[in-house]
Amino acid sequence: MVKYAVSAPQVDLLREIAAVSDAVRITPGRTQVAWALEQRGLIKRTWRGSGHVAVVTADGRYYLKHGKHPRQVQAEGAAGR
Repeated sequence: MVKYAVSAPQVDLLREIAAVSDAVRITPGRTQVAWALEQRGLIKRTWRGSGHVAVVTADGRYYLKHGKHPRQVQAEGAAGR
C-alpha cells in the first residue's frame, strides 16, 4: 500500500494543478514531485514549449475528493474478501 502514499508536497501540487482549468506549468524545482504524482497516475504531464505542463487525471480527482488512491481502495476491498 505504500506505493499509493502521497506526501504533503505532492498533495499541495496536486491541489494546485486541480485548481486551474488549464494545464499548469511545472517549475524545475517541482519536477520530482510531479514525477511522483505521474507515477501514481494522479496527473498527466506533457512537454510544452520549454517545460512540462500537467493536468489532473480522474484518479487524481478521486484522491482529492476521498483522500485515498482509487487503486488503494480496490486493494483494501480485495484484501477484505
